[in-house]
Amino acid sequence: MMTEPSPEIEQNKSQANGLAFGAEIDIEGAGFSFRPIEGFELEIDGTVYMYSEDGNIEVSLVGGELREGVSIAELNDDLASEFMGNF
Repeated sequence: MMTEPSPEIEQNKSQANGLAFGAEIDIEGAGFSFRPIEGFELEIDGTVYMYSEDGNIEVSLVGGELREGVSIAELNDDLASEFMGNF
């Protein structure tokens, strides 16, 4: 028998570290979905860009299909080394 999650559990899913999250948005062409941070400006044009009203916090989400023969681990390693190279 399945039971519904308690309202407290559902509220905790929607809030983390004082942030509240909106309804899930599916970015089909990029292969992911996300829940926007409430109160942040939101721009979607194939990628997702969210930023706080004061501009101190910016979040960018990008997705897509992996090249044939490339694993998530390899992609993460490449992104990490590229980031550290620019740091």
